[in-house]
Amino acid sequence: MVEAPYGQDGLARLRQLEPDCLVLDEGLESERHEFLAALREGGGLSGSIIAIDAHSTGIFDAETDGAVHLQKSTLSDEGVAAAVRVAVDLARITKENNLLVSRFCESRCHLNAFIRQAPVAIAMFDTEMRHIAYSHKWLDAFGMRADVLGRSLYDVLPRVPEHWRKLHRQALQGESVSRREDLLLSPDGRRQWLAWDASPWRASDQKIGGVLLAVQDITGRRAIEDALETNQAQLEAALASMTESIAIYGADGRLTQFNGGFVRFHRFDDAEDYKKSDPSFLEYYDESGHFVPWSDQPDRRATNGETGIGLVYRLQRKETGAQWFGKYNFGPIRGRGGEIVGAVVTAHDVTEEKRADEARREAERRKDEFLAVLAHELRNPLAPIHNAVEVLRRTEDAPAEKRRTMLDMMERQVRHLVRLVDDLIEISRIERDKIELRRERCELASILQNAVETAQPLVEQNRHNVGLHLPAEKITLLGDPVRLVQIFANLVNNAAKYTPPGGAIEIRAERRGDEIVVVVRDNGVGIPPESLPHVFDLFMQGDSSRRVGGLGIGLALTCKLVQLHGGSIEAKSEGQNKGSEFIVRLPLQPSVPQTASPAKARGKVSDRPIRALVIDDDLDVGNSLGILLSTLGAEVRVVYDGPSGVDAVRDFAPEVVFIDLGMPGMDGCETARRIRSSQIGRELRLVALTGWGQDEARARTKEAGFDAHLIKPASLEAIEQALQRDAQA
Repeated sequence: MVEAPYGQDGLARLRQLEPDCLVLDEGLESERHEFLAALREGGGLSGSIIAIDAHSTGIFDAETDGAVHLQKSTLSDEGVAAAVRVAVDLARITKENNLLVSRFCESRCHLNAFIRQAPVAIAMFDTEMRHIAYSHKWLDAFGMRADVLGRSLYDVLPRVPEHWRKLHRQALQGESVSRREDLLLSPDGRRQWLAWDASPWRASDQKIGGVLLAVQDITGRRAIEDALETNQAQLEAALASMTESIAIYGADGRLTQFNGGFVRFHRFDDAEDYKKSDPSFLEYYDESGHFVPWSDQPDRRATNGETGIGLVYRLQRKETGAQWFGKYNFGPIRGRGGEIVGAVVTAHDVTEEKRADEARREAERRKDEFLAVLAHELRNPLAPIHNAVEVLRRTEDAPAEKRRTMLDMMERQVRHLVRLVDDLIEISRIERDKIELRRERCELASILQNAVETAQPLVEQNRHNVGLHLPAEKITLLGDPVRLVQIFANLVNNAAKYTPPGGAIEIRAERRGDEIVVVVRDNGVGIPPESLPHVFDLFMQGDSSRRVGGLGIGLALTCKLVQLHGGSIEAKSEGQNKGSEFIVRLPLQPSVPQTASPAKARGKVSDRPIRALVIDDDLDVGNSLGILLSTLGAEVRVVYDGPSGVDAVRDFAPEVVFIDLGMPGMDGCETARRIRSSQIGRELRLVALTGWGQDEARARTKEAGFDAHLIKPASLEAIEQALQRDAQA
């Protein structure tokens, strides 16, 4: 307890102490009233005021001065003390209540300020879902006005989905729901995607007082996600439509996306088959055949920042051994800051292209090899011919036997040259489908016997033992007899070339069902396994150790002729020095009795010399043919161009004219037309003598009016036939 006087000193002391209770004694009434008025003007006291009055009739008289008045005459000192204690307690209680109210109001203001200024849309609701508090973002999110306090959410947003209302009820029962995403139509008509959390809030008694909703407008995010999904779908559709392999990798090198082309390129049945495979299922090799380590493979190079275009690798599946070639493009995928965020690798199968390139290179190699062999083969017969010419020139008086030996040798070599050229022409005609078979019924035995006879010179030269085994029954074929003889003569010649002297060659024929099977077997050098698949390829002669001459045309020509007859041919060999076996299968033709054609009597040169004109721009060819015709008893004139030939027909009046086709200026066909246009030219015989033997050349000479078409060098028999006065065209 502190005592203080009335007046200014007492006021100052009271404001300094702020007592819970002020007791005013019975001083002058006017002085006390002034003192209380001064207290009120200065802000008053927070405690109680008790005034001790000598004449008061009641305890309370607060209307006049705000004090509690006590009558001194009616109270003892203990009573006054008790009254003071009560007043002090009341003052303290009042002060505490005021403090609590102040703190509550302050807290409420803070909460409202926090909610209103929150960076997200948030609102508090009571148990009736009426707005208690909300943020400005809440109003913005739903396009609401600021007068929603106390209003139900369902009144403000009547289109709130029923499943939202259900979840609100669950929150009022104590459950919490988070990160739900829904599409909502706002009051202003906007379609919004919202992500929201709902949770109950509790009062001081821990009872649920309502619901707290936090909402985030994710319309922009969903638009971006939808755009990304659309882009992803478009990307996947584009990838699926592409036939080449496309793979996308993350920055860590892991495969994140691939298309169907990737699955097919790597020889998998489907994507699931690939996913089940060993991650290291593939081995890479460069074009030189060197193994490519994992760190240098396209995907790793791309994720390391490298770019590659058109790089070719040979690939091999470890578990299956399958091999193929792929051409790769690859490069890194970079983020906005230039950092590597992934890689893309594309590839397409170039196996067929590589094989085609290899085939082209092989064809080039074979062409070069063929030209070298051709030069060699042409030089071989030309050398003895050249030698023989020199011998005959230096020994004009040589014995007849020696001259005959030289001439026979020259004839053999010329025939060899002719055979080489004929083979080249034949294979060219077959390759261009220009050959035509002259089919007739012919006996198998006769075909094989003629074939052995055709090959006899080489067989005798190497002293081979040839065995021909024919079936007992008569077998008839429908085919071109000349070509059939050529087929089997080529096979016997081939066996003779690759069989050492004294070796054995066996030809065995038999009927098997509806086909005829002819086997030509030898005990020669054999065929290496790697050469068997290519033995019928054009210009194929195997390795240099097996080459014994020729252009590598014979077996290719034989195979084509067999196929033209509807048959097949197969080569077998157990390997080096174990012989070879060629099996020909031809369709069977039933035996039908035939009437033998009467043999045409071979004409001979008339006793009266026949007049023959030779027109050829090559002096050696023209003069040598003129000499040959003279030895056959013809009266001959030789000219060296077309116009001279036309004049010679008028002056010389020949019965047969040999004309070269490839003359400069007026060629052979034009010369023939000019001759045919004259009166005398209609009666004589025109013979084309040329190096062109194709069907087109024959058709051209026939159209120009020629009666016969001879290919250089023409055989003596063909020339003799042309000189016959009764010769047929």
